[in-house]
Amino acid sequence: MKTGIATHVPSRKGFGSNGDSEDHECVRKIVSLVWSRQYPYYFQRAWWARGDGMEETIVVAGFGGQGIILMGKLLAHAGLLEGRNVTCLPSYGPEMRGGTANCTVILSDRRIGSPYVAEPSCTIAMNRPSLDRFESVTKRGGCIVVNSSMVDREVERTDVTIASVKASEIAEKLSDVRAANMVALGAFIKARPLVRVNSLVDCMKRVMSTQREEVRTRNERAILSGFQSVRVGK
Repeated sequence: MKTGIATHVPSRKGFGSNGDSEDHECVRKIVSLVWSRQYPYYFQRAWWARGDGMEETIVVAGFGGQGIILMGKLLAHAGLLEGRNVTCLPSYGPEMRGGTANCTVILSDRRIGSPYVAEPSCTIAMNRPSLDRFESVTKRGGCIVVNSSMVDREVERTDVTIASVKASEIAEKLSDVRAANMVALGAFIKARPLVRVNSLVDCMKRVMSTQREEVRTRNERAILSGFQSVRVGK
């Protein structure tokens, strides 16, 4: 099967006693390494994935029941509406509600090599364990958005943009604490304007098509409240 990657490397003196046959075996191992799921970091940086343009990697993290996966889906769909290449990779424990949950989203102007992200450029931490886990791996110059209603410490990094919003409290004032995820999403878009607020609102009808209109309206209000209430600083 053709892979689009050269399968012949001219042999060099000292590269092995069997000449080209060992060259072929070396290339076969390299191709296997690049395509293996065990080494997504290298796969993500494959030659065909490189190019000019914006690429942002976002990790949304919290616990099951906070709507973490929905946040990732909305971000990805908003990116699609704006013509970006996107991936959305959810991850959650078997407990679902109450267990750990996170979702990795990539928004890019070029082809995406892999949905796996070792060091996100942005982190949305909906609780303390999520901040503890992802603060140290967020890229320098990136952004960390914190739900300060559920995080009882400050972000220690000084080389990232820090944004905090009392997402749970604001959602409670909107008569539904479950909307805290939408508040945090609005805060993130204000701190890191990767997509337009209108794009998030527009894609709700697709992502949340089974929900009542009043639920979508409430979520829209929550996004706008988070956008207006977030505190952004270094």
